[in-house]
Amino acid sequence: MPGSAYVFILPLVAGALAYTLRRWRSIEILIAGVACLMVMLVLAQPIEAVFLGIDIDGRLDLLGRELQVHPQDKLALLLLFGCAFALLLASWRTPENWTFVPVSMTMLSALSAALMVRPFEYAGLSFVVAGALGTLMIQAERGGDHGTNGARRYLVISVLSLPAFLG
Repeated sequence: MPGSAYVFILPLVAGALAYTLRRWRSIEILIAGVACLMVMLVLAQPIEAVFLGIDIDGRLDLLGRELQVHPQDKLALLLLFGCAFALLLASWRTPENWTFVPVSMTMLSALSAALMVRPFEYAGLSFVVAGALGTLMIQAERGGDHGTNGARRYLVISVLSLPAFLG
């Protein structure tokens, strides 16, 4: 199994499990945290290694594009999953809406795909998908005009910042 498939698919599976178990807040955060830790454990291995049957620098072809964990992407992916793990643990006792964990895991998968995709020009699509998912997270279960304005601002800023991310 290629490491890029593990990094891309495991957050999606954890997000789906968290969505089905959304009534039990502690369990969904535990599932998401364990998924982040498992991906971090795989990414902490040397790039040439095969860890538990996972080829770290293995290539995954997804929709005609190549996803691969390159040596220059490992540190960014480790930082991304480490920050996600810390935010998930911090959200354990905060009054977040039920979409926070499932949508954040899907957003994490889109951001990791943006870092791993080659040719890199297709990373913009993944960043826009991640921005749209962030908008859903902001807007969910909010009433009134303020939630819509905040979600719209986030989406506009994430699209306008796309050239800086790709640069």
